[in-house]
Amino acid sequence: DLKIGYCFQFIYMLINTIVTWFLLTTLMLASTIQIHSLELDDLVVYNHTILKTNHYHLVYGGLYLLTIIATFYISLNKVSPTDNPEIYRFISLMYTLLFVVSVVSGYFVLRDKQELDTGVIATLSLLPGAIVFASILHGELFTILGSFIQYMLMLPTYIHLFTIYSFCNI
Repeated sequence: DLKIGYCFQFIYMLINTIVTWFLLTTLMLASTIQIHSLELDDLVVYNHTILKTNHYHLVYGGLYLLTIIATFYISLNKVSPTDNPEIYRFISLMYTLLFVVSVVSGYFVLRDKQELDTGVIATLSLLPGAIVFASILHGELFTILGSFIQYMLMLPTYIHLFTIYSFCNI
């Protein structure tokens, strides 16, 4: 009886781990594709083309990949956040910067679309709507709404940094 319970717990943890790893890669791919779909002009400085339009997603993907590699490197070297908080603060700021760029590019991609279907509107309103609904149920509407922006900016750190650190230091 106890062995069956352990088997179910193992299966649950295995599925949870696989889904978590797909979440990390899905966020990176979705953000890179979103940046790639922007219609931007070439970056020109003093009549010299510095960055072509079709290379913005490569720069974004490269920064994302370097940040993930740095996270793995410090996590595998068992550098704890209390030993060197500056490194973790910098990586957290990098994830936040990449997230803000992704959100802003998503806004411009949706703004340039001629028509928005109801599925897109429902998807975009799902997370804020769930947070407002849960805060009303708990009677903490103003507390949650006051910290919503901070939570959204820390969300990439929760997803990437904490997940990678916990996998590397089981």
